[in-house]
Amino acid sequence: MKKFIAFLLLVFSIFNSNLFYSQTCTIDYSYTQPGIYPDSLPDGFIGNPYSEDVTFVMILDTMGATITNFQIVNIALPVGLDWECDNSAGGCNYDPQSNIYGCINIFGTPLLAGNYDIEVSILVNVIASGQTINNIPISFSVFMAVNQNNPGSGNSGFSMNNSSGCFPVSIDFTNNNPGLAAYFWDFDNGNTTTAENPSTQQYNSPGEYHVTYQAYNSIDTVDVYTLTSFTIENVTESWTGAPWGWELLNGNMPDPYFILYEDGNLIYQSTFEYNNNGPITWTMNINLDPNKTYEISVMDADESAAQSNTAEFTYGSDDYIGSHNINLNSCSNCSAGSYADVTYTIDYLQILPSPSILSNDTIQIYDVPGQPNIEFDNNLYVLSTDSTQYGLQWYVNDTIIAGHTSPTDTIENSGYYHLIAFNNYGCGTSSDTIYAVYCDSTATSPVIDINSNLELFTSAPLGWTVQWNNNGTPISGANSATYFPQNSGDFTVSIINSDGCIYTSNPYIYTVGIENFTQNLWSVFPNPTKNEIFINWSSNLEINELNIFDISGKKIVTIKDFNSNSSKINLQGFNSGIYIVSIVTNKGFLTKTIAKTY
Repeated sequence: MKKFIAFLLLVFSIFNSNLFYSQTCTIDYSYTQPGIYPDSLPDGFIGNPYSEDVTFVMILDTMGATITNFQIVNIALPVGLDWECDNSAGGCNYDPQSNIYGCINIFGTPLLAGNYDIEVSILVNVIASGQTINNIPISFSVFMAVNQNNPGSGNSGFSMNNSSGCFPVSIDFTNNNPGLAAYFWDFDNGNTTTAENPSTQQYNSPGEYHVTYQAYNSIDTVDVYTLTSFTIENVTESWTGAPWGWELLNGNMPDPYFILYEDGNLIYQSTFEYNNNGPITWTMNINLDPNKTYEISVMDADESAAQSNTAEFTYGSDDYIGSHNINLNSCSNCSAGSYADVTYTIDYLQILPSPSILSNDTIQIYDVPGQPNIEFDNNLYVLSTDSTQYGLQWYVNDTIIAGHTSPTDTIENSGYYHLIAFNNYGCGTSSDTIYAVYCDSTATSPVIDINSNLELFTSAPLGWTVQWNNNGTPISGANSATYFPQNSGDFTVSIINSDGCIYTSNPYIYTVGIENFTQNLWSVFPNPTKNEIFINWSSNLEINELNIFDISGKKIVTIKDFNSNSSKINLQGFNSGIYIVSIVTNKGFLTKTIAKTY
């Protein structure tokens, strides 16, 4: 049978199916060999919905045994996940003789990161050699990883190994554009740097952080000169009227304007002012290249001023009055030849380098729960916490206890226990660790026996403490496996393990006196009794038959079959009174008197 169970574990490893089941999951019928598909679960991410169908193909028989039923009992999934079989209405029981296929769906939203060996428990029914064997337990593990929900954020400028997490979080940044002239980083945590490859950044408080990245192909600055205003202060002429001539038909005044040249090429010409010899001001915004030369020509509109007075036609083309080479430092009342003075203003601005790549990204840092408190009830063996508003996971000896996610948890072993409380973001906080002691109430109590030297003796596991008791009171110094009573009484022995768990034997009634050797080989208790008595005897005594007589000598109980060195006899239906217990042994006939009370 052990070989059969081992073969089941090797070949099947999980689940099974039946003929007509619900559409909880979809069976992949392309698989024909016994097993599960996939044999390890895809990774999950905290806070992301998860759903995965698992198909299983069952075996019909093995090692000469016919398999009649598989039942999926439990799958200890990570916190936040659950499962459902396609035969949930049938208790997830599957008869492979009817259909070898079945499936389950694993679903939910994982809440706690980690690598999980998910334990799957099933029960198997078989027929072997004509015999039906039901509920053979088999368990195995399926691996699944749950990761933080940060597959990595990216952009043209940089990438991060984390874009979210539970504070404090250390984040590494990767420059996607190495080798450029300059960089600037602002991590929004109070730190900035111009390094090409920044150091690891620490985020110690919850919140949303906006990271800025700038990369420069050049770090050269740009000097900008802007001509913002130009004034012709005055226009004069010679005694002959030169250079613009006499204009007797229209008030004998010039019509000034100016022309701006860049390296000899005209780039700007102002409007004219009719019959005005200054000052005349124009405003503009003309950027000047410091690597080029600029010249201003002051002109008198004749032909171009005919729009104001047709008489201007009589003066021919426009007249050149004078010129001035632009000084980038501005100029006030500077000459433009012999017949005009000019003033102009040039503003200066230095433009810093502009990033060729500008990227922004966001980091989300989540708060963590407060430290959970845990308590232990050493009477009920129950751990508990008041952090019921969070998701929970219990650990023992720093090992996760799969499926133990409730605010209360009943322990079955002594150990160091702690609890992790986590919020919806998967951020967890650990409680303090406490040592919880579990005393197994089903453990076998010690047994007292007597040797040929009339010494009482018992046995205890290595490392346990022994304490002998007389009528319920500990005997000082009686701590060895053997004890020689100095007086008659009801003796018990207690054994205590390293956790302080105490297990006490049934009483052994001992009578002092060498002539009472055979009487010390057996005991009857309690005496007097109300409903039942227990009879214990030494391994040196062989009982062939036990009889109980009432005070008139009537035999009312006979027992001949004994499977151990103790026997329990129910006296509930007996009248109160005196009874005699007689045993037939290899030491002869032995008797004891007991009293039955109501």
